[in-house]
Amino acid sequence: MIGVDISEDMLRKAQELDPQGDYRLVRDGDLSSLQHAAFDLVFCAFTFDNVPTMEKKLGIFMELSRIVQSERRIVNLVSAPEIYMHECAS
Repeated sequence: MIGVDISEDMLRKAQELDPQGDYRLVRDGDLSSLQHAAFDLVFCAFTFDNVPTMEKKLGIFMELSRIVQSERRIVNLVSAPEIYMHECAS
């Protein structure tokens, strides 16, 4: 398993909590650090909520489809505007 994030601070925190983990910085949708990897599953949690344009989102999805092996899955968890309209506790 490989964890990726756009935030160096979040990657440092992940590395603190899991020193054996493989964590990589991804800037501006550039997945080149994963170019030689092939995955059975890609899980995106609220990632695309913060991608500004549909063109950019499609470009990232195209890159993800390149690294996911055939017959495998991409799971994309997104939010809805309602999540920000009410205070909630998790």
